[in-house]
This record gives sequence, structure tokens and C-alpha cells, in this order.
Amino acid sequence: EFKNTGIDWLGDIPEYWEVRRLKNLAKIHNGFDCDKTLKDGIPVYGSGGLFGYTLEAIYDGPSVLLGRKGTIDKPQFVTQPFWTVDTAFWTKIDKDIVSPFYFYLLCCQIPFSFYSSKTALPSMTQTDLYQAKFGIPSLEEQEKILTHIKTETSKIDQAISKAEKEIELIQEYQKAMIAETVLGKVKKIKTI
Repeated sequence: EFKNTGIDWLGDIPEYWEVRRLKNLAKIHNGFDCDKTLKDGIPVYGSGGLFGYTLEAIYDGPSVLLGRKGTIDKPQFVTQPFWTVDTAFWTKIDKDIVSPFYFYLLCCQIPFSFYSSKTALPSMTQTDLYQAKFGIPSLEEQEKILTHIKTETSKIDQAISKAEKEIELIQEYQKAMIAETVLGKVKKIKTI
């Protein structure tokens, strides 16, 4: 059985799932500027991803990083110590949410264009993010969903790998055919 959440972008969810606001799933924290000139160390992230390294961590993860300014619609999942600068938020995930599930939830269920401030540089606020609502299953079901996602994405990754190998073989064949043709080793060339 399903129930209507009354939220346009969320739609219907299983009847036994809860509808919860982000403020009840994680605490959002601001990033801060730091020395990010090192070539190795603790990764430093901004809204667009990794762009340097520093000596100390702002948090030791796991966390989902959310863009505050600039690239706001690409959450990043980190499991190791990290630092975020002021263009990104970092989250401390509550214990009743499995961290990878929380990441997928934010990727799929936040209508970023709805929450983005209408300025030249896309922006998000903690206040708006905290109000976002999600359909939340039990911890056990979160784990089952993650297992399903891992199984299916593994199949997709294998198909991609196979296709990439086939493309490499075709490209090698193409180069060999061009070389043989240029060197005159092909006896008949069809003309158009």
C-alpha cells in the first residue's frame, strides 16, 4: 500500500515509510577557508569537488557534502577525513540513517532548482535545505535498498567495462585497417 505525501516531487511512498525533514536526518555545517596548497594530505572540497589538500580535517566522515554556492545540484559522498571551504556545506548524519542511503536520498529527492536562490550564482541556504522532506524507510529496509543498488550498479559497471573493451578492439582494428590501406597492403579499394 502507498500513501500520498502531498509533496509534488516526492509523490507516493510506501504506507509504512515516514516523511521526515532533512533537519531530522542530519546536521548541516558550513565550510571554512583553509590552506589548500599542499599536494597531499586531507582532501579539501568545494561545491565543485576536490581542489586541494590541507593538514587538518574539519570532520572525519562519513558525510554528504552539499553545494552552497555554484555547483549546488551534485552532492558528494565522503567516508574519510576531509575539509570543506565556504562554497560547500558538510553534514553530520544521524545514527538512524545509513550514510550511503542518505547520499542517494539527497541525489534523488532534493529538487535543487526549487530551493536554489534566483541569483546569478546558484545558491542554497541551510534553512531551505532543512525544510526538504524525504520518504524514509526503516534501517533494515535502507540496507536492503543499498544491497539492491549495489547489485544493479555492479551489472551496469560490468556492461560498461565490456563495451569499453569492445570499443578499444574496434579502434585497434580501425588503426590497423587504415595503416594497411595507406601502405598499399589492401588489394581492392571500393570507390564511391
